[in-house]
Amino acid sequence: MGRFANGVLRRQKVLTKGDNNPVDDTLLYPAGQNFVDRDEIVGVVVGYAPLLGWATIVFNEYPWLKGVGLVVLALLLFLRW
Repeated sequence: MGRFANGVLRRQKVLTKGDNNPVDDTLLYPAGQNFVDRDEIVGVVVGYAPLLGWATIVFNEYPWLKGVGLVVLALLLFLRW
């Protein structure tokens, strides 16, 4: 996995950034390493749900709503909807 530059195969380097943080993940890399190789990446993105995190915020702000949601989920599972 790389690109040819002047007939030489170069490895692709990746700079990671996750969880909507304002900074990159270089603090998590070993000392002196600024990028990771493509073969060091374990996961693959298969989808994108940008508003799903709001559910956690709402359930933490309104604990009673979490209970209502769990009851509704239990009823749906019980009724096999």
